[in-house]
Amino acid sequence: MSTILVNEIQDTAGKKILQNTGSILQIVESGTIADHTNQNTNTVADTNMTVSITPTSSSNKILVSFSAVIRANFTGTLARGALRVKRTVGSTDTTLLMTDDFYEHFQVRNVSTEFSMVPNFEFLDSPSTTNQVTYTVQSYIRNDSGATSVIVRGSSRGTRMLAKEISA
Repeated sequence: MSTILVNEIQDTAGKKILQNTGSILQIVESGTIADHTNQNTNTVADTNMTVSITPTSSSNKILVSFSAVIRANFTGTLARGALRVKRTVGSTDTTLLMTDDFYEHFQVRNVSTEFSMVPNFEFLDSPSTTNQVTYTVQSYIRNDSGATSVIVRGSSRGTRMLAKEISA
């Protein structure tokens, strides 16, 4: 992972201070992402799409955005699935995106083959910590007629993830 931007101001004594409310303080991009295949229907699985950021203040927000290239494989007439995001701070995981049982971010009917798509997500998080925060995209494929796998393609195919610290 690489830090793209760190926006800091120093007071007259050289001490780092934050900019005005709403400023972007740092942007971290995920490193190289490898393909990930989830072949377990009705199971949420971590993908290789993660980004970690360490907020400079516990009152700051984190704007998380990602674009994932997805391919679902199936042999029946229906395939449905979803992506969700979990936040990890220390050893504590919290599901942030898709917290209920709606598993239809994507679906296709009456086609018995495979399909690809590129969903884009963005959300604002309030982790309330200055510890490292890791965001991980997870995949899910429903146990529909002939659903066999969902593949989240890697960065070489266009998958990207960013975390931006926003001052409170």
